[in-house]
Amino acid sequence: MQAKMLGLAGRVWNNPDGSVEIFAEGSQDSLACFIDWCRIGPPAARVDRVIVEETQERGEMEFVSERGS
Repeated sequence: MQAKMLGLAGRVWNNPDGSVEIFAEGSQDSLACFIDWCRIGPPAARVDRVIVEETQERGEMEFVSERGS
């Protein structure tokens, strides 16, 4: 929901080990705000660390939640 509010596109999924992976693309300002939000997370979340890696854009059109592998 936060990514959509910031106008980002991409994907988020939960991994079996409890970690969450996110691929997001959008403006630098929106991405910076999203990364800051991820460091806190939603009310029921426990965030131990956030690792940010730059990758090539994929041309995502919306932000969707996927089921992890």
